[in-house]
Amino acid sequence: MLMAMLRGKLSREQENLEDILTSNVFGALQYTPGKAGVLRFLACASRHHDPAVRPLAELAGLTDAKVWLEFWPLWRHDECTNCEPDVVVYVEASDGRKWVVVVEAKYRSPKSSEADLSSERPTDQLAKQWDHLCTWACQSPATPALVYLTAGAGPPRDDMDASIAEYEEGPDRRPISDGLCWLSWRHLKSALAKQNGIIEEHLLQLVDKLGLVFFEGIGPFKNTEDWEWSFEERRKSRHSSDAYAWVPFDGELRIDWRFDR
Repeated sequence: MLMAMLRGKLSREQENLEDILTSNVFGALQYTPGKAGVLRFLACASRHHDPAVRPLAELAGLTDAKVWLEFWPLWRHDECTNCEPDVVVYVEASDGRKWVVVVEAKYRSPKSSEADLSSERPTDQLAKQWDHLCTWACQSPATPALVYLTAGAGPPRDDMDASIAEYEEGPDRRPISDGLCWLSWRHLKSALAKQNGIIEEHLLQLVDKLGLVFFEGIGPFKNTEDWEWSFEERRKSRHSSDAYAWVPFDGELRIDWRFDR
């Protein structure tokens, strides 16, 4: 599917499906050596209210870690609202530290569920996933993290604040803000920088194709000699009006101007 997307073999509707994008990216990243691509990407996630804080930054430096991924598991628990996170990443470092990272990926769609004030349990998509994480997914001594992955250049703070507000209204609940992070598809380019594997190469082609990159400034202009031009007057005939044509010239073009107040 990744190559079909790169070669323009998918319809416009298919290219906009976040499940296909999620499958292409994380499906490929899990085949990088030691799944290092997965860890480097997650390490870019930041606090939604403080981009300078990256709670998962240490994942990028792990070596010999055990990493396995679960795609679209259906989570059921008597004390929680059922949910189906896009990707769950389990990490166990060589020193015994563990993480359970839920990735809820979006591309061009909003959250699939919002808060329901009539429900005793969280129903907001992010809130109920965090509820599952805290209730049973992290019963072993593991650090929980919920990564909201979007296509924007900045975090969707209103959506994330709404999730936090619904969850933390309940009694005796672990603050969701402790583990809620934001990540952009645009971080993938920096996460894979200086990696020369074929998988990384194809993923970099994909994000460039979809325009999922941060603004990196304006590149250098072409040599001005390539832009030389002049007016050449044509003779008027009964079949045409006065017209001008663009032709190269070797002279120097000077434009005088000033500001008038």
